[in-house]
Amino acid sequence: MIYGHQISKIGLEDFAGILKRIYLIPSMRILLDDLDGKIERLIENNIMTVETLYLRTKTKKKAECLGAETGIDITYITVLRRMVSSYIPKPRKLGDYPDLDVKLINKFASEGINNSIHLFDYFSDKTDEQVANKFHMDQTRVGILRSLMTIGQLRYISPVFATILVRSGYDSIEKIANADVAVLHQAILTTMKREQLYKGNVAATDARFLVEDANVFLEYCD
Repeated sequence: MIYGHQISKIGLEDFAGILKRIYLIPSMRILLDDLDGKIERLIENNIMTVETLYLRTKTKKKAECLGAETGIDITYITVLRRMVSSYIPKPRKLGDYPDLDVKLINKFASEGINNSIHLFDYFSDKTDEQVANKFHMDQTRVGILRSLMTIGQLRYISPVFATILVRSGYDSIEKIANADVAVLHQAILTTMKREQLYKGNVAATDARFLVEDANVFLEYCD
């Protein structure tokens, strides 16, 4: 099972549409400058999907080469590279999840499960009951861990913030995608205050970002 956004399925023109409708932080808004024209130039250079764009901008050197080939300013290419890279989820240390203790982490490690992607893959073809029996866990706890690994596929979701979302009742990508932004935002703030786990600030725009990203994820998932 593919972990994270399925960027091989997102065509470059579709990606342009996504950029036009989602919330962009100020440093990313340069991407809207003549976006259609730049997308056309990328397509002319045989870049048809976000996956191909990622591969062609994966390193600084590759990004510079693409800028030279397309005539697109390197500053723009660099920001585009950062945006595309955000769709590639990074493995998270299991020790960074508040709901995972050392004893359980060691049990997972004995099975070669050392990070969030490993655990997601392990869950993918097993029931909660099978996992619970294997690791001598309560099925409820297995369900929580499954939810944490699942919503961690979204962009910029840290282990602690994933925990806040799950404890707020938003324990699936579908629930996040269908959430009212204001209600989601308030639920996050309430849980942050109650749990005292997450020290960062969460604005209404962050909740909007979550809902938009969850919808993009579901639009292109299997």
